[in-house]
Amino acid sequence: MLQQQRLLQKKIKNHNLIFHILSQSDYDLALARGFYRPESLEKEGFIHFSSEDQVEKTAKRFYLNQKNLLLLKVDPSQLKHKLIVEPADGDEFPHLYGDLNLDAITEVFTLNWDQDQLIRNNKSS
Repeated sequence: MLQQQRLLQKKIKNHNLIFHILSQSDYDLALARGFYRPESLEKEGFIHFSSEDQVEKTAKRFYLNQKNLLLLKVDPSQLKHKLIVEPADGDEFPHLYGDLNLDAITEVFTLNWDQDQLIRNNKSS
């Protein structure tokens, strides 16, 4: 078990950047509060993140054809709470055990659907 935890912690270092999908309204609330605390943190104890290569799969599974979505690009080295890569759904995903401090966000993208294809664009202001 300890060896498995060490391997997972090593994988965190390989996640140079992590990503989180959320609604525009949730992002607006985070900006007003000064931190991001989604419902999943209250219910599950952590915030779900994805590596870059997991974003599209995550979006298709949980957000297919939803509108007003954003994608946060986050620098794990700037997080104020513990980030752990854990097994989930046959893969391993980064989970943040606490609020997301907004200064860890390096970029924000809009997400749109073109049929079932995810389109990512830089968000202006």
